[in-house]
Amino acid sequence: MKTHVKNIVIVFNSLSIGGIETKIIDLCRYYSKQKNVRVFLLLKNHSGPLLKSVPKNISLLSPQITDTLKIKTLYFPFWLATTFSKCKPNLILAFGNYSAISAIFGKIICSSTANLIISEDSSIIEQIESDTYPALRKLLIKITYPKADSIIALTSAGKNKLIRIVPNISNKITVLKNWLPLIFPILKGSKSPSKDIDILFLGRFESAKNPQRFLDISRKVLSANPKLRIFMVGNGPFDSLIKKYLFANHLDTKITILPPTTNPSEYLIRSKILLITSRREGFPLIILEASASCCLPVCCNLPEFQNYFHFSPSLCLFDSNTKATASINYLLTHPQQRIKIVKRYQQLAVNSQHPNFYQVLFTINQYLQ
Repeated sequence: MKTHVKNIVIVFNSLSIGGIETKIIDLCRYYSKQKNVRVFLLLKNHSGPLLKSVPKNISLLSPQITDTLKIKTLYFPFWLATTFSKCKPNLILAFGNYSAISAIFGKIICSSTANLIISEDSSIIEQIESDTYPALRKLLIKITYPKADSIIALTSAGKNKLIRIVPNISNKITVLKNWLPLIFPILKGSKSPSKDIDILFLGRFESAKNPQRFLDISRKVLSANPKLRIFMVGNGPFDSLIKKYLFANHLDTKITILPPTTNPSEYLIRSKILLITSRREGFPLIILEASASCCLPVCCNLPEFQNYFHFSPSLCLFDSNTKATASINYLLTHPQQRIKIVKRYQQLAVNSQHPNFYQVLFTINQYLQ
């Protein structure tokens, strides 16, 4: 008897380095091994270092059109409509609000009957406010999100922010926590690895990640201990600003800048503290990856982080640069206390990896009809 194959379409922007992209790869690898499921990965831009990680039996498609004057941005929903008509999806899974808006308009244009799930991985209110046209983006979310069959939020704080924008979707939102990437190397044994990096920044050099604040805190920490080793791994539009700051404050020999990596574990496993200074986050995978590597995340006190940091939150979360500096100085001068804390979070990240992943799969499969 022939097995009926069901089609899943995943919609996103590209496969550059990031948490959403890593989750997409995990889902593609899982479903690529399921004989009764075919996956179409539809990207606005056929770009990014994670393209090489997509399994060969995943259909990877992108519109072949220029993005001059944002033509591709406007054209993407219409291209999705045409592609949906050809793919005949049973389920559409869209990550982030641009992809969600585009996918819902595409679904309407081609009259697709597929179920549609939105995974809203951002801190949506702050993310909208940072857009070029925030009022338009907010209006489009209000129009399109009620048409989704299900919406995934990463935290209760994220769910509440969605409801503040679109109150009538509360019954469609499910809170499903992020999982430690399935290919992330798990440390073996109970002994903490040796660490030669004291403080690490790992991410895009852009406004949302706030590398300026990382530099300000690092400068204060270095004033108390000039021998610390501090690394910043990434790139982005703030490249020149960072270099000017380092030169102006005589830190160019004290803070090492390295290019972005698709293998964050190579730096996390060497680092004592991951300092996260983001202005907004959904719930970044890097927190789980750092925890699993016995690298303690020290983060700005965002609502999305508060439920995770239940053990010694006063040392892991900060509201001011002064508080961040004090916490980091304490953790670096009290290594046994730091190791005790990070071991708790390592256990949490590793133990919840598969349960969190399979909860997401359960939700997806419910709508795969």
